[in-house]
Amino acid sequence: MQSEQINELVKALVLAQAEFKLIKKDSLNPFYNKKYATLDSVIDSTGEALRKNGLVVIQTMQDDSLVTTLAHTSGQWISGIAFLHAIKQDPQGMGSAITYQRRYGYSAIVQCAPSDEDDDGNSHIQEKKASQNKNPDSEKLYFDLMGKIEVSQKTTQLEEVSKEIKANTPSLKKIQIDALRDTYARRMGELKLQEVVG
Repeated sequence: MQSEQINELVKALVLAQAEFKLIKKDSLNPFYNKKYATLDSVIDSTGEALRKNGLVVIQTMQDDSLVTTLAHTSGQWISGIAFLHAIKQDPQGMGSAITYQRRYGYSAIVQCAPSDEDDDGNSHIQEKKASQNKNPDSEKLYFDLMGKIEVSQKTTQLEEVSKEIKANTPSLKKIQIDALRDTYARRMGELKLQEVVG
C-alpha cells in the first residue's frame, strides 16, 4: 500500500539510509543462543536520520495485524501489514508477538539490518560505509532505476528493468540493491494482480 506518488519519500529515504548508524545486536535469544538487535537498538540507530530527512515510522494495530507506515512530510507514504502470530493466547504472548513484528516491520520498511561484525570492527565498517556513500553516480543510477520500476505498466516492462538492475549491480550499494528488489517485487505483484483482474 502506498500513496499515489512516492518519489519524494524514496529520495528522502536514500539520504536517511546513508546516515544510519551501525545497528548493534544488543540482546541474546536464550533459546537459540544468538544475539539480535532489539527494537530500541534499531530505532536508536535510524531515528535521528529519518527525522532529519522528514520521515517517520508509524505503527498501529488493525484487528490481529500490525500496520507499519513510513510517512514523509510531503504527504507521501508507504505501508505494510503483518499478521500477528502469538504463540500463547494471553496478554504476554500477544505483547511478545507485537514487539517481534514491530521490530521486523520497522526494519523492513526503512531497509536496515543489524551488523554481523564484532564491535571491534565498528570503526572500519563505518569508514568503509562513509567512503561508499560519497559515490554520487550510484545515487543517480538508483533513482533512475527506482523511477523505471514505479512507472512500469506491464510485467514485461518490469522484467526489462530487472535486467537493468542486474547489469548495474556492481555500481550500486547493497542497501540500494535491496530497496530496488523489494520495490520491484511489490510492483510486480501489483501488475500481476491488475492483469488477472483485467
